[in-house]
Amino acid sequence: MAVALSTSKRKFDKLLDNLTNDSPRSSRPNSAGSLSRTNIGRTSNDTISPTSNPTTETNTTPAAKRLRGSPQSIREIARERLEAKKKAAAAEAEARAQALASSIPARRQPNYIPWSHDVFLARLKTFADVKLWTPKPDVISEVEWAKRGWVCEGINRVACKGGCECRVVVRLRPKWRRAGCKTDIYHLPLAKRSYWQQGLLERYKSLEGIKEQLPARIGTPEGARSLESLVERLPAGFFGEEEPSQAAVEFALYGWRGEMFGSTALASCPHCFSRIGLWMYKREETQGTKAHSNDLPALNLVENHRYHCPWRNASSQASPGELKGLAGWQVLQKVITNSRRPPSEIPQLLDEPQTPRPVSVGMEPATPDGAMSRVESPIRPTTADLVAADKARLSKLARLKRMMSFKTKPKK
Repeated sequence: MAVALSTSKRKFDKLLDNLTNDSPRSSRPNSAGSLSRTNIGRTSNDTISPTSNPTTETNTTPAAKRLRGSPQSIREIARERLEAKKKAAAAEAEARAQALASSIPARRQPNYIPWSHDVFLARLKTFADVKLWTPKPDVISEVEWAKRGWVCEGINRVACKGGCECRVVVRLRPKWRRAGCKTDIYHLPLAKRSYWQQGLLERYKSLEGIKEQLPARIGTPEGARSLESLVERLPAGFFGEEEPSQAAVEFALYGWRGEMFGSTALASCPHCFSRIGLWMYKREETQGTKAHSNDLPALNLVENHRYHCPWRNASSQASPGELKGLAGWQVLQKVITNSRRPPSEIPQLLDEPQTPRPVSVGMEPATPDGAMSRVESPIRPTTADLVAADKARLSKLARLKRMMSFKTKPKK
């Protein structure tokens, strides 16, 4: 009976050893396994030698092996392996996506878009460097080259970048040869209130930071309106709560922006890419002497634009209708003048005597001796009369609307 019980214990112990050997955490030397089997095979009458290690015996008992090979520990190991696989798969997918994104080339902008004003200005900007492009006749000026899709690549050298890749005058690409940009591609929509107000305010803010560097003497072209009359017609608080700088306002009215090139203040035009060095018009004070503004040269804000700039050239501006034949600065001043009448120019019709205006001649006896007199036109209505007429008209429309409206009875 004792032999059968010992044999069963050995078989059960071998089965537990096989289970624990399959798990990655069961890494025990063979000597420990043999020692545990030997200890389990002992009967209750067997004695443990005093030289044996109790710690080793405790760790190698079947109960400890059963704990290491329990279903809970196996599930934890499986969960860890699954999480590691998921992390590796995610990292591999991310690396594959990055490699795919780097292999796809960036979308290039089309070459032939003659309707784009921004792309036209980008081509024209390549001709702005005076070291690469010198002034040419109007027929082959930089504006004409840019209208046909060419850019300045080198010293007096043009190229068709992104198109036929030709240089100088070899052969135009068929699309650019068939049709270039329209004649009004350089047009500035200054007649739009939102456009000229936003542009004027942005230019003024850029110049406000360098207002100390702006010259005192500014030359205005013939026929220009006074600065005070233009500022008076702008909306109240247009430039802010503080008193605006007159020099900055005048620069902004003629299309100039302020910028800093290092420590040097410049005035630049974003449409013809011309730049003015403001230090040439500011004379520094020396010891014992003061710089007088009368000794400094006057800065002409129109002539310093390039000849083809729409702020200076009426043909480039190409304004339609009543603004035809006017340059950009003239259009802006006319639009500002017509945008709003200041309160000082509104006639006080209630206080002023009304004078009749003859419009036709008629035969009507107006004097006792039968002399003929002119038939006068009716008196011009006053502001109060116009307001009263508007109120009467609105009240009539309201009554008519009430009469024409049908009321529906609510459903019970």
